Amino acid sequence: MSRSLRKTAHFLTQAHDASQNVPRLLESIAGAEWILVRNPEQGMAVRGTRYSSWPVHPTEGISFKIFYFFNEREVVLDGLYTAVAPSGR
Repeated sequence: MSRSLRKTAHFLTQAHDASQNVPRLLESIAGAEWILVRNPEQGMAVRGTRYSSWPVHPTEGISFKIFYFFNEREVVLDGLYTAVAPSGR
């Protein structure tokens, strides 16, 4: 079952800002979106919240986590946070 995808303004701002310094970030997010609309249960549940997280690795040494929630109809991307940044940044 495929769900619809929605991105909050907060997520869009974070993705845009981060992509200025990480060239392949938006491509990595697009790959995650493809998976999440089909199988959002595959993400890691964030204990005590309605959120799940999914990692993206656009460049060696740089990782982000997408925070999202979902129901039977849609997946909502709500936050993008740096998980691992290269030293010196």
